[in-house]
Amino acid sequence: MSWFNNGDVPTHTISAFLPVPERSSSEESGTRLSDEPKKFDFSYSVVYIDIMDTRYPQLKSERRRLSMFTDKFLEVIGKEGVVSIVSCADNEAHVVNTWNTYLVNPNDGRLLIPAWAMRKTEKKTLKNNKVLLTVGSKEIIGRSGHPGAGFLIEGTAKFISSGPEYDMMKAKFSFLTRVLEVTVTSIKQTL
Repeated sequence: MSWFNNGDVPTHTISAFLPVPERSSSEESGTRLSDEPKKFDFSYSVVYIDIMDTRYPQLKSERRRLSMFTDKFLEVIGKEGVVSIVSCADNEAHVVNTWNTYLVNPNDGRLLIPAWAMRKTEKKTLKNNKVLLTVGSKEIIGRSGHPGAGFLIEGTAKFISSGPEYDMMKAKFSFLTRVLEVTVTSIKQTL
């Protein structure tokens, strides 16, 4: 078993019979091959990541989530525009707004959003953590080739009130009281 194999990866062994160089005991100096080959066992492990591998569904979903953050989407959230955040519980939807440039992408399939008020959103996400967000910017060329690009984002939400991500966000946005963390499950370009 190799140093990187923690036991999850099967180790394979191949046996081979190979001639072995021997030193001659006679006056001739040099080496010659033995008449009888010796058996050698070679062990190896094959390590691969296949996003379609059902044994590791978390790798598949993580790769898919990261690939959703397209260059166009990242361009849009880098420009100023309005973000709508929709939460729903008890048969009632609630909408709150923030700005594109307040969205922080930690490069792991999540968006971090500074929350100052958002108390009703927080109460709704405690009952139903699914949220919808829309983002857009008229400064980016959209799908039709005209100015204006927009996206519909689906995900799950939770509020963070302490920890390293909260501290990082508080340093950027001094007004926040909590951080809204959205784990993105889908992004569709709408404009």
